Amino acid sequence: MPQTEALPGTHSICFAHRGSLRWGGKPMNAHNLIRNAGYGPDTLKVVVQAFDEAWSLISAQYAAPLAVEAARIKLAKAIIAVSRQDSRNPDMLKRLALQMMKLP
Repeated sequence: MPQTEALPGTHSICFAHRGSLRWGGKPMNAHNLIRNAGYGPDTLKVVVQAFDEAWSLISAQYAAPLAVEAARIKLAKAIIAVSRQDSRNPDMLKRLALQMMKLP
C-alpha cells in the first residue's frame, strides 16, 4: 500500500503521494481548483489573473516541488474564499488572498 501524508495547513483529504497532490484521490492543481469553482467566464478571468499575480509575488519563497504545489493550492483556496461571482478587481482579490495567507 503506498504511503501518503497529510500536508501541513491543508484539509485532511489533501495528500502528498509520490510527489503529487491529490484531492480525494484525484490529482489536482491550483488552476483546476479555480476553474472548477463555478465562476462565469468574466469572473474566472479576473480570479485567474489575481491568482497569477499573487503567485508571482510569493513564488520565490518556495523551492521544493511539494512545497510549491501546496502553496499554490493554498493560494487558490484563499483566492476562491475571497471571490464572488461578481468579482471584477484582481488587485483586491490578490491583496485579500495574500492577507489570508499572512503574506505581504
